[in-house]
Amino acid sequence: MGVISLLILFEYLTLLLHPRVVEFTHHTPFYELLIFVGVAALLIPAHHRIEHWLIAKLTVKNVVGGLTIKKQRMRIKKTS
Repeated sequence: MGVISLLILFEYLTLLLHPRVVEFTHHTPFYELLIFVGVAALLIPAHHRIEHWLIAKLTVKNVVGGLTIKKQRMRIKKTS
């Protein structure tokens, strides 16, 4: 589900930014590609951090109104 949401967000940003990018690059495909690769390079780490932050927020052991929410063990590969 994470990859699909990332692709949908990237496509939305591409459609949103395309008119401004075209004005800046004058329809030069190489420069458009560079700009959108830069957007993707910023989007992927941000998505990764937000996803891990959200998982941590949703799986915290907490008692709310008599309901117990247990923290589930997740195996996350750490890249060095």
